[in-house]
Amino acid sequence: MKSLLKKLKTVFLSLIKGTIFVLINIISFLFSRKIDETVFGEYVVRGCKRSELYLVANFLIEMRSNAISSPYRKIIYLLFSEKTIFIAIKNSGNKEIEILGVNLYYVNLQDFKNSTVHGGYIGVSQKKQGLGIATNLRCSAKKHFYNSGFVGISSRISVSNIASLRTAQKMGYIVESKYYDYSTNEERYYMICKLGSTNDVK
Repeated sequence: MKSLLKKLKTVFLSLIKGTIFVLINIISFLFSRKIDETVFGEYVVRGCKRSELYLVANFLIEMRSNAISSPYRKIIYLLFSEKTIFIAIKNSGNKEIEILGVNLYYVNLQDFKNSTVHGGYIGVSQKKQGLGIATNLRCSAKKHFYNSGFVGISSRISVSNIASLRTAQKMGYIVESKYYDYSTNEERYYMICKLGSTNDVK
């Protein structure tokens, strides 16, 4: 009986947290602008259309990422894909879309309090590494969220991930705190890139 009550309590708390997550994202993105399209030579960065979500899902499977495994995140991305999902696609003019990179965002409770948005995932196809795609995805995000009224972008990076840490610092991310993530059994940094002026988003 006690174990059953404990399971019910866990499920109930999870539902409450998930509902709060969905609500704060609806409040944050309902009236925000859509992502602008930007051409970077051979590829384009723009928002993901709802009809293209399956392509993003396939890309994440290929990259072995569970970035949209949460049912609550799926709801947000379904509702606001053109405001929260940046995709880099080949600039070929063909109807067939080839995704080269993906950058996902959402708002958690801490972000909601701070008027920031959280970078949930960024990835570039193995065949397209070294072309500056990740940098341009991040730059497009900084410009978009600055223009949408957010004051910063938050990120969580493993202490052991030196490469990602260096890249984030080059993009203007500053370590706010260090904590132990029991879900991944590792130390992580909570970082924020402040969007204080138009110079920050060029």
